[in-house]
Amino acid sequence: MPVGKSNRPIPPILNNAVVEWVSLYLGKEPYKGINMLSQQWVETEDFDGIESDVHLYKVREMEQNDALQRLITAFDDDYAV
Repeated sequence: MPVGKSNRPIPPILNNAVVEWVSLYLGKEPYKGINMLSQQWVETEDFDGIESDVHLYKVREMEQNDALQRLITAFDDDYAV
């Protein structure tokens, strides 16, 4: 059997985890950046039809719950103007 290969992996199986990333926008001003990678290109043929989402969550615009509210409060406390 090759090294690192197994038909019966034993947990924890972190090396098999699907990595997902997100960005949280907590700013008070409306977000002015991109939402899709394709928005970075002027000519549509330059990106080969890739519409990849940038996984951006505009936290202040989301339906609020206790966790999000605490996140916003912590952000505001750290970046008080």
